[in-house]
This record gives sequence, structure tokens and C-alpha cells, in this order.
Amino acid sequence: MAFCLCDQKINIARIINNMIVDFHNDFLTNGNNDLKALSERVTGAVCAVFRGNRFFDEISRIVKNFLENRNNNLYLGLEDIGYANELNIEQICGWHPVCASLTWNEQNLLAGGCAGMGGLTSLGKYIVDKLVQNDIYIDCAHLNKESFCDLLDTDAIIVNSHTCLNSVFKHQRNIDDWQIEKIIERKGLVGITLVASFLGKGMVTTENVFSQVDYFVQNFDSDHVCLGTDFYGALEYPKGITCYEELNQLVFLFDRHGYKKEIIQKIFTKNLQNLLAKKVN
Repeated sequence: MAFCLCDQKINIARIINNMIVDFHNDFLTNGNNDLKALSERVTGAVCAVFRGNRFFDEISRIVKNFLENRNNNLYLGLEDIGYANELNIEQICGWHPVCASLTWNEQNLLAGGCAGMGGLTSLGKYIVDKLVQNDIYIDCAHLNKESFCDLLDTDAIIVNSHTCLNSVFKHQRNIDDWQIEKIIERKGLVGITLVASFLGKGMVTTENVFSQVDYFVQNFDSDHVCLGTDFYGALEYPKGITCYEELNQLVFLFDRHGYKKEIIQKIFTKNLQNLLAKKVN
């Protein structure tokens, strides 16, 4: 029987059909509320509540609605908990987010962002300790290197939900190899993002995404990397990939580069599934 590329694509698609597990999207703070539709498009996703200009009361309402209406394959993440303090941290921990990032790009009362100055503040260290006590991962996305180093003096399990790698393309939001090593030592996970400006200049394609993941696998391992798309939160994505349904293009690319089915499944699904399985949903 003849074997054609179409057959191959169908077989590879079956590996990943609806089998995307995403470490970071901004669905909740981009005006979307159809959680049922989202849950049908992915095997799992961490939905971040981005602080932006929102006050704590609005953040609380968004979280409450999510927790009351989500399906079990959707998980809560918190992006920039600069609103956290001694009075509300117990409430925040009671939301049971998978992870929480301390800042966005600038400095706040907790830590320094990638475009800001300074390390963890005394309040930041207190908040980190409370999160750790409640089994919440610390998301180092957006942190500057000084704050990242301060995290190493805590007991935190460190993750990065959406970033790229400076060894492949330099950007202030991307991380260095030594940071990857520390995340792996802490049994964390790195989500390679689809934000075009983190991936390269000019026309960014799926090859740019592949290069990021492939560098990680070749220089570290295939057990601590996944996707953190930042869907609904970025201005521009690689050509032809703007939604979950189009991620099959990436799967085909990994297959064409000779990646085994088991490794593809790890990257797109199992690594993050394993991390999420440790959390109470």
C-alpha cells in the first residue's frame, strides 16, 4: 500500500488531536467567559488572571467566576500578584492557583520585573513563603535576574509559565541557561511561549518555535519543557498559529525533524499534565 504525506499527517494529528496542555493563556482577562468552549479545545490549560490595572476586588470576582464555572481540565494561574499583602494572602492561597508570578515587567511592592530594578522585597519574601506553604508554584515569568536569584534562597518550586530562551534569541523576557538549570533542579517546568517578539525578528514562523524547544531538549532534557502559548494575551504570534486548533502545524514540524511520538507527547501534553496532576483541582 502506498504511504503518502496526508496519511502521515493524519497519524501524527491523532497523537495530539485535542491533546494540547497549555501552561499560560490570558483567556480570563481578555473579555472571554465561555469556559466550556475553551475546555473542549484543550486537554488542559492554566488560565491566568492578569492584574493589569485591576484592583483586588475585580481580581477576586474574576477568580470566583472561574472557580464556579470551569471544567476540571482548566486550572487557575495568577499573573502579577502585586496586590498581595498580609491581609489578603490567605484568601489568595485559598484560590489554590497552580502558580503565581510576583510581577509583570516593572517593579512593584514584591519584586523587580524584567524592566525594573531590585530583588525581592521583605513583603515579597513573606508572600513567597506563604505561597510555598500552600504548595503554590512560583512563576518566575517577568522577574529580573536579581529577584530570580532571591527566589533561590527560598524553598519555592520555580516554574516559568511563558518565556523563550536567550541562547536562541535574546529578549529581556527570555531566560538564560543557568536559570533553566535552576528551574530543573527545583523540579519545575519551562513553558515555551508563542509570543512573536520573544522568538525572533521579522517574519516569525513555527521554525522559530521549534528552534526554542529543540535547543532545550538537546541541551537539557525533554522532561521539563512544555508550551505556554500566551494565547489571548499577545499582539502577534508565529505565522499561521493564532489559536489552539492551529498547533497541529507544530506537531507536524517536530515529526518532520525526526522527533519520536513519545517525546512529542511529552512536550505538548504529558510534562505539564504530570505537573498539574500534583495539584488539587
